[in-house]
Amino acid sequence: VAERRFSEQTGQNFESMANSMWCVILTMTTVGYGDFYPVTDFGRLVGTIVCIWGVFLVSLMVVSFTNLLEFRGGEDHAYQILLRLEAKEELKKASAKLILYGYLRLKAQKAEDPIADVWRRKYNATLTEFNVSNLKMRSLYNRDSDHDRLKTRVSDLETDYEDLLLHANALEKSQLELESMISEVTHLYVKTSASPA
Repeated sequence: VAERRFSEQTGQNFESMANSMWCVILTMTTVGYGDFYPVTDFGRLVGTIVCIWGVFLVSLMVVSFTNLLEFRGGEDHAYQILLRLEAKEELKKASAKLILYGYLRLKAQKAEDPIADVWRRKYNATLTEFNVSNLKMRSLYNRDSDHDRLKTRVSDLETDYEDLLLHANALEKSQLELESMISEVTHLYVKTSASPA
């Protein structure tokens, strides 16, 4: 609207609705090719507002997709169970291969078969695979459960409570000492003010 009147002087063809929409879309997505751009002050103000609005819409879309794809309570728990089951299957397969290659290696070594070296390499590779699967399994089971976290928080609260009790007892002791000192000072003041000089 603001740029249409000056299309001939600026060389920007804002007479076409398609060019105007192209400029708005490029501004909103912060691409800004520069083939069409506003020249008037009002056109630049509109372009700035469109740019800020575009950044807002893009960030809103990113937050919406993030929230949509994020696990909720039960979904995360179910996903962890699936990961544990998958890791358990991998560990079973790696264990079976390890036992098989270990047996074949020992059998070939006892028979002094030249293929024993091949079985030893396969056994070592499978041992590495087994160790990786075992570590993966352990990492899935070492995650703190809600119960463990709650126990830790309760323990922390108990420790804080005990510290507060110690401080309260120390403050109470200090208060009693102060009251005793005030009482002594008051008694001395009464005694000195009552006696004639």
